[in-house]
Amino acid sequence: MIRHIVLFKMNDSAGEHNSKSLAGDLEALMEKTGGLMKECVVAFDVVRSDRSYDLVLDSAFDSLEKLHDYQVHPEHVKVVEKIKRICSSTVKVDYEG
Repeated sequence: MIRHIVLFKMNDSAGEHNSKSLAGDLEALMEKTGGLMKECVVAFDVVRSDRSYDLVLDSAFDSLEKLHDYQVHPEHVKVVEKIKRICSSTVKVDYEG
């Protein structure tokens, strides 16, 4: 199994509405990408320290091939465009586990 974890830091101007909208979009990718994701958890940071990111996507895929198919899927590409508009920073890690 491949874990795909992405952290999102919102722009100062993103606002709560855009943050919640992005969270919903990320959760919807599990269904909208045809079941490529095996697991999907989206959550907001509760500590809100200076080092914190605002939102996390913690997902799992059966293989690297399915992760690749997800990354180029048109529904995922749409969400990535939104991320570019409302996030100041993202970081990710993909690992076998």
